[in-house]
Amino acid sequence: MRSLSRLLSITPTFDEDSIIRRADLPKIQRRDPALPDNAEPGDVVKIVRDSRTTDRAVSYRLVIE
Repeated sequence: MRSLSRLLSITPTFDEDSIIRRADLPKIQRRDPALPDNAEPGDVVKIVRDSRTTDRAVSYRLVIE
């Protein structure tokens, strides 16, 4: 997986009660080799990377076509 150390999970829920909307999330293309085979456009993936300043860095991405 390129620069991603681990891909933890697909789809934490982002609904009308969330602070951030799905459309505001950074995007990742479906054909990115770091994504698991079961990721579909519209899914939100949680990405955890190693970090020098913190133990780990967590980010979320919206899967697009």
